[in-house]
Amino acid sequence: MRGTRGYRRAVAALFIAGHATFSLVFCIQPLLPDLVGTFRIGAAESALALSLTTAALALAILLSGMIAEMVDRRRMMLGAMLGAGLVGMAGSLATDWHLFLASRLLEGLLLGGMPAVALAYVAVEVDPRDVGRASAIFIAGTGLGAMMGRVGAGIIADQASWRLALAVIGGLTVLGAMLFGILLPQPVHRPRGNGLNLRRHLKAWKSHLAHRRLCLLLLQGFVLGGVFVTFFNFIGFVLMAPPFNLTQTVISLILFVYAFGIVASIVAGEVSARFGQARPLAAGMLVMMAGIALSTAASLPVVIGGIIILTIGFFVGHAIASGWVGQVARHDRGHATSLYLLSYYGGASLMGWVGGKLWDGGGWTPVALASLALAALGLLLAALAMRWRAAAG
Repeated sequence: MRGTRGYRRAVAALFIAGHATFSLVFCIQPLLPDLVGTFRIGAAESALALSLTTAALALAILLSGMIAEMVDRRRMMLGAMLGAGLVGMAGSLATDWHLFLASRLLEGLLLGGMPAVALAYVAVEVDPRDVGRASAIFIAGTGLGAMMGRVGAGIIADQASWRLALAVIGGLTVLGAMLFGILLPQPVHRPRGNGLNLRRHLKAWKSHLAHRRLCLLLLQGFVLGGVFVTFFNFIGFVLMAPPFNLTQTVISLILFVYAFGIVASIVAGEVSARFGQARPLAAGMLVMMAGIALSTAASLPVVIGGIIILTIGFFVGHAIASGWVGQVARHDRGHATSLYLLSYYGGASLMGWVGGKLWDGGGWTPVALASLALAALGLLLAALAMRWRAAAG
């Protein structure tokens, strides 16, 4: 329960876990232009360095949702963080493009043991009244990690090399794993531990997919992941090109705007706990659309404002949607959260690659239009959520 020593330790550990692991996933985004130059590839192919990681992450999340019902969640998360950090450090030494992609793929597979299991841990170990708040704190940690990973990697790459940047982020992930292991309390609710019953897992997933509100949240996850990753994959290319001509260090410093999103995710958890999730979710999608529109301007302050606004909207939407999944699912919450994150990272992988094709074909305008259309779909989904909630009384 909130206010207890165990709760404080748990949310601190989960915040650190989200920070450490997601810095490793997203530190590659500001380095995509460096990969283009080093490996002599196009923008769309460079985006595979993130898309393959998130695709592997999505698949591993689905599997970890099954395994989380049988093994110690704490040990599983700790092992995932340690392994991914070590692979990240090794990948920084790769000189062959396909070998480098293989390291990023393996990182994604290892990190799949974190997000779904963390949210399942929250759903099972935290008092139901505090699940939304605890989930929002974990999401805030992922946001800080993604921000610091992008900012730190960009600055180190600009001042030294992208290889050193990846090695440093990998080392920090290992350090974060050690802190996580010290802080996170042992689970009170032990998993069933009765073996891999595939039929039972398939039945649980089928049951969740038959729940229309849960399906709506899964689609919302696809939208949120697709828009956010596509936007930040290529906004750096925009800022490095005329008329802005910014350096990698300056672009990385701009990404400190993630701090707005981190605060927004925590506020969103409090707002949804008091007033429900549907309306704040719709507001988040509207804010994202406004940010995308502003990013097409020729004025640097306006574009930066668009980045801030989109970031706030995303973190509001993601914090609410991910926390809502654990409340809508009445059973097998690990399966439900794994489905949500599968959809989220599936959207990130697919749309990140599609965004690269659009960028290579026409620059930022088609990327922004595709992102705007996808965000509009998210607004429609949020409107349906409001309608169904009202109908349910």
